[in-house]
Amino acid sequence: MVQVERLLADCLDDARTAPMGTVPLDPEDAGYTAARRTFLTAGLHALRAHAPEAGWVQLNVRAEPAGWPRLYRRLSRAAGDLLGTGPARDFFFMHKPPGLRVRFHASHPSRAGELRTALTRRLDPATGDAPWTRPVAEVYEPETYLFGGPRSMPHVHALFTADSLAWLDAHTTAAADGPAPADWRISLTLLGAVFEGLGIVGWEHRGVWQTVREETGRRLPGGLDEPDRRRAADGIRAYWEQDPGSRLAA
Repeated sequence: MVQVERLLADCLDDARTAPMGTVPLDPEDAGYTAARRTFLTAGLHALRAHAPEAGWVQLNVRAEPAGWPRLYRRLSRAAGDLLGTGPARDFFFMHKPPGLRVRFHASHPSRAGELRTALTRRLDPATGDAPWTRPVAEVYEPETYLFGGPRSMPHVHALFTADSLAWLDAHTTAAADGPAPADWRISLTLLGAVFEGLGIVGWEHRGVWQTVREETGRRLPGGLDEPDRRRAADGIRAYWEQDPGSRLAA
């Protein structure tokens, strides 16, 4: 792999001092500086176009709790229309202030404007008198340092897409057909698939949970001394130890 720093250093070398074969090059040619600047600008543009944040569209939507089911259904339809053969290739959403943060990744950075227009139209509350505020465009900057660096982000966003589509299915099912499985059951089922895909088998998952506990500080004050906590922990562990088919049927 060519390091970016080395590549840029090579580009900055003065080509007038190197043999150019049959290519005529006049060191005093006024067009040389312009040509060199154009080459470097094009290179930097290409680097920016392939940066992790390039082509992302974020819309923030504020909704009251009663409006969540309708918003989930609208977002589910938008994802179905825009992903795949549409103008978007990745997508995820988060429940963070001011309500819902919706992020779509354009199939090419040049299509970001088209994608923003299409997404804003699909989430416009004026359509169907929806109970949420008009979406507000924001900037999404991927936190690459949390996920192994820029080269990891395509894989991270592919996982986010699968996860968000699964949660949308759960939310829209609950809204249309009655209660969905408990959130913790859905979460463990999805995590089980991730662990299997990463080849984390047997007792290796304990190392993952230990890292989560240490890095996030999420633990129960007082441990599991209380009977209710012990019973809950035993139930969660029993569910986790089931095979994937049994989890889905539980």
